Amino acid sequence: MPMAELRWITGGDAERPDVPELTLLVDADGSLGDRAVVRLGDLGHEGDDVLYVIATDAWTERDLSDGVVTVSVHAWDETLARLDLPADELPASIDGARLLASAPLPAEPDQLAAINDEATLVIPFDSESPADESIRQVLAHEEWPLIISNGRPPQE
Repeated sequence: MPMAELRWITGGDAERPDVPELTLLVDADGSLGDRAVVRLGDLGHEGDDVLYVIATDAWTERDLSDGVVTVSVHAWDETLARLDLPADELPASIDGARLLASAPLPAEPDQLAAINDEATLVIPFDSESPADESIRQVLAHEEWPLIISNGRPPQE
């Protein structure tokens, strides 16, 4: 079964069309965590051909170690409950939150500038639309990706 995959995608940001963007690909037919990431889109707020997932629902974290960047997606237990997803079947992240998906990717020095972007582009794929086709559809504005904010929001 495919797992979440991290890639550099160029052309996903209209304001910076030549800048590679760190993009997480998640399998809509995959693990519970991947499916949960896709379902975050149900809570997304519509933007210009994207769905924004607000940080009070879910967030991404990025870690750079030894030339490898890892992106992980986290969601609050309450968010998962609103989506009728079993939070207790996902690994704990921090108190009250779960780790949904994580993927590593070697990072070249010229790509490292993109690592501190404010958000992560997330593109779902499935058996009918494999990852490369889903990327093409997003770049052609035929499908909407998710935009998930980087960094955990402060707890209340």
